[in-house]
Amino acid sequence: MENMLRRQVFWLILLLVLMPAGVMAQGAPEQIDEALNQLSAVVNQNLTLNDLENWRWAQDLYPDLSLGCPQPDTAYAQIGTQGFRFLLTYESVVYDIRVSADREIAFICSRTGDGEQAGATSTPVDDDAIDTSVACPDPEPGVIYLPQRLTSEIQARVVDGPPLIQRSEPSDNGAVTGEVPAQAIVNIVTGPVCADGQIWWQVDYDGRAGWTVEGRDGNYWLDTVPALALPANLAAFTVENAGRVAELSRVEANIVPALAASPAGDRVAVLGGPGTSGVWLYDLAALDAMPRLLRGTVLLTDVAFGPQGQSLLLGDATGGIRVWSTAQDTTLLERWFDQGHEMVTTAVAFGPDARTVASAGDVAVTGVEIDTNNAILLWDVEDVAQKFALGGHTATVNAMTFSPDGSLLVSASDDQTVRLWNPVEGSSVAVLEGHEAPVLAVAFSPDGTQLASASSDGAILLWDVDTQAVAATVQASGPAVAALAFSPDGTLLASAGGDDAMADYTVSLWDVAAGEVIAVLDGHTDNVGSLAFNADGSVLVSAGADKAVRFWGAAS
Repeated sequence: MENMLRRQVFWLILLLVLMPAGVMAQGAPEQIDEALNQLSAVVNQNLTLNDLENWRWAQDLYPDLSLGCPQPDTAYAQIGTQGFRFLLTYESVVYDIRVSADREIAFICSRTGDGEQAGATSTPVDDDAIDTSVACPDPEPGVIYLPQRLTSEIQARVVDGPPLIQRSEPSDNGAVTGEVPAQAIVNIVTGPVCADGQIWWQVDYDGRAGWTVEGRDGNYWLDTVPALALPANLAAFTVENAGRVAELSRVEANIVPALAASPAGDRVAVLGGPGTSGVWLYDLAALDAMPRLLRGTVLLTDVAFGPQGQSLLLGDATGGIRVWSTAQDTTLLERWFDQGHEMVTTAVAFGPDARTVASAGDVAVTGVEIDTNNAILLWDVEDVAQKFALGGHTATVNAMTFSPDGSLLVSASDDQTVRLWNPVEGSSVAVLEGHEAPVLAVAFSPDGTQLASASSDGAILLWDVDTQAVAATVQASGPAVAALAFSPDGTLLASAGGDDAMADYTVSLWDVAAGEVIAVLDGHTDNVGSLAFNADGSVLVSAGADKAVRFWGAAS
């Protein structure tokens, strides 16, 4: 498992290295031109982005025309206005510049002499952008690949309409070898292959293999297979009914094994895989409907819901940290972006105060004089500011989470330690030592009194948060454990991971009080990377490297 995780990080970095150079420089919203004009007028220089020391931006819907920066003795029409806040650093001075989305309003809100330290280059979401993680060469001018939704080794369904044509090779010139009727289920054998401006897959239908395209001219001809709807009135998981827990539904899609459940328990966010950069949003009340796909332009690496359930915190494979809106009718998908780490962001966490977030990655981009390797950054998303940089870990940080009351942040690392931090003061609280292998997962109990941690050698430790001592060794060894989740009432702990040698990819349910396994859930065929309970504890969701998201519940 450890080797698999390291391979994944290496693969993400490799994809970054292979991206076209223009991708890293492109993507600033067009409104930044107005911000540069404002700054150029003040400093009497014709500035470009290359002249700036650092820059970052946030997008928001402001309640009036002041764009969140009212000026003295000025009245503003109370009209909801979409706008941008740009923080541009030039000659160690930070200029806060506001620009409306229509570019009719632009002004310098403030300037400070303390240079902001966290630099940024930005790739905001653009529905017409080419997804740079798709395995296709640079397209010809005017060619935009249909965003990929599928992946190999899953099933797909032919949408309503004419039969799907199978060809002998991935080309419009390939000989026709057969047709697949609408609503038929096919197995995707291999792909993608990019040709003729299209994404091709080899699919098997009724024993006949042939090449076909995912879609054309903005229309999909193949799509993921909808899941089964969950039964109504499911009972919460308990020690007594754990033995009846079974897989109730499953979806297969182009995903990576990273997910988060909304605080209300109605939705699950799952990260898209290469070519489907973005987030799949599944509605637990309507799993048989197609999920919402929030599209991005770079690979995402970790996800956390905001405490109000209307935003997602995301880490990405370029070292960025992003906040996206999940509102159904939003016109502002990406609300905040910053470049926190040089190459990759490995873990993120959203604080319960709805404004403090944490990120970890390879090398932190900060002006704080610490060892920036593997440092954790704390941010205030409302002020678009970096609050603290926390140094101490000597290897990759794999997971982070805040305590339920927000008084603590916990981090787990390949350096075999678990660290507790004070996010209000930006200070270290304790270093918990007890693991003998990289620590891959951490989880607070719902009341915040206990902390579970798990490592690549299969050990699961339960810590007393007050005494910072090991209260129990739930499991001493076994297959690597990469995911943990407490049930909402704190009586159960779910754990999962995998062992390739033993082909063990099960999910275990533990009685926390007794420290015993009371159920083993079998279904995944590859390493499980993420777990989450819904709010009432009636559904456990798992995501695996087998490209499956599985929904578990207590069968009646």
